[in-house]
Amino acid sequence: MAITMNNIGNNAGTLGVASDMANSLKVFSGLVMTAFDRKNIGVAMVKSQTISSGSSAQFGVIAQLADTAGANYVVGTDVSTSSIPVKERVITIGAPTYVALAISRLEEKVMHFETRSELSKQLGESLATKMDKLVFRKVLEASQTSGTIGGTVMQPDGSEVNNDVISAGATPEARGDALIAALFEANTLMKQKDVMGEPIFVTTPANYNYLVQGGKGIDKDYTSGNGGLDTGNIIQIAGIKIMWSNNLPVDTAVSVAAVDKKLQGLLFTPDCMGIVKLADVTTEIDKLPTRIGEDLIKSYYWNGMGVLNPGCACAISGGAFS
Repeated sequence: MAITMNNIGNNAGTLGVASDMANSLKVFSGLVMTAFDRKNIGVAMVKSQTISSGSSAQFGVIAQLADTAGANYVVGTDVSTSSIPVKERVITIGAPTYVALAISRLEEKVMHFETRSELSKQLGESLATKMDKLVFRKVLEASQTSGTIGGTVMQPDGSEVNNDVISAGATPEARGDALIAALFEANTLMKQKDVMGEPIFVTTPANYNYLVQGGKGIDKDYTSGNGGLDTGNIIQIAGIKIMWSNNLPVDTAVSVAAVDKKLQGLLFTPDCMGIVKLADVTTEIDKLPTRIGEDLIKSYYWNGMGVLNPGCACAISGGAFS
């Protein structure tokens, strides 16, 4: 005689399938899986200034006096004077940027694990990433900006270097070597403009790994501490600090001789652009007076960004933009 079981727990289905184990006890593992921390580096790489009030900040620009201004003095005559143009670049504060989240304290009491700190962290991190992307877009804009202000040449123009092998190279080594060649060319352009400051090259994770695998970045470096295949790191090339970011505006075309090319990286010094902060990234928690047991968590910042010296930025591109 067959025995019929009374399936009081609804657990007769496939083990591991939630719908077949609806009445089973879920035991908290003690571990809460959180999102990966995002890598935000751009803000610390450029000029920033905090103002306590106002809607914009003025940056004076004084042109460079040419060496041809020097003249031989003739005794008994008046000296000839030279003029140096003085202009300005202005960075204007934009609208406040915010992100907000409502959290129920009542629902938190039901949970087996803590969530508020991670949710609060992600609000601030979301805005930091947004700002990071805006910084790199402004650096790209600087590389495409003229140094002429009000009809007067005040600064060097921004520049770009294109090498299609970065995109079309048959091997990672070929692409890495093409990137290195483009970096040296870009470095030459900036030195010819008398650009001072510590240069930084920021590229995509894929291109960073191509540099490591290239035949010239590590294999031909006879100094210690510049990275290697064992660590997957490369620290500098031609005195340029090498870094990677997922926040580069690779979806924006770089115009090279009227042809749209794909952005591969940005070489710049901090003077290329600036951030004016009226309020840095701030997180606040308020109780919602018309709700029962609910809080409003909000993060916001209030700033503006602008080009300061375009000659301090160079876009490195390669391959057709599509």
